[in-house]
Amino acid sequence: SIQAPKTEPVSVAKIEGTDQMRLTLQADAAKRLDITTAPVREETIVQTRQFGGEVIAVTADTGVAIVQVNLTENDVKSVQRDVPAFVLPLSGGSKTARVQAQPATTTSPFRLSGPFGTTFYEISNTDMAFVPQQLVFVEIPLAGSGETRKIIPYAALLYDPTGKTWVYTNPTELVFVRQPILIETIAGDDVILGDGPPTGTSVVTVGAAELYGAEFGVGK
Repeated sequence: SIQAPKTEPVSVAKIEGTDQMRLTLQADAAKRLDITTAPVREETIVQTRQFGGEVIAVTADTGVAIVQVNLTENDVKSVQRDVPAFVLPLSGGSKTARVQAQPATTTSPFRLSGPFGTTFYEISNTDMAFVPQQLVFVEIPLAGSGETRKIIPYAALLYDPTGKTWVYTNPTELVFVRQPILIETIAGDDVILGDGPPTGTSVVTVGAAELYGAEFGVGK
């Protein structure tokens, strides 16, 4: 009897005009690999750095406390001093204990001056929770923070043997294409991208290593 030609579980073909390869899986192969995807999402990222600060003055009548932070020249370049920050007591960094702090204005009743890098914040202190000479932490937004960034799940991140970073996109059903990404930072289960596929692109979160093996013939 004549046997039907064997169908490969995955076919690999170069995408015309590019250096990229297109992987097309048979339906049963995709099911066996249990490939899972998630969309590239876009969010406003707020990154902060924590500094040591000190409460230098309080007023009972207005319920305001002034916090001083001494920043180095490099610190000044790396943070945004003209936007709100957060003040936290040294004992326990609970989010509920964070108090929003506004940059102190020139109309402040306090005489606020100091060498370059000295930064002052005003915080609400109606309950008199902060007292003079109390040491605190101050979370100041980093320069560039608050901008929109693309984000992918950490599970989608793929390193090649040279250390370059990639994801497998899923442009259409059963089709997968490996694309390079530029990592800005990794935050827990998220990878914040400096560059990568467009927002909304489906990227593989389960099965990427198997796709990489199929693309390069690993295990054959």
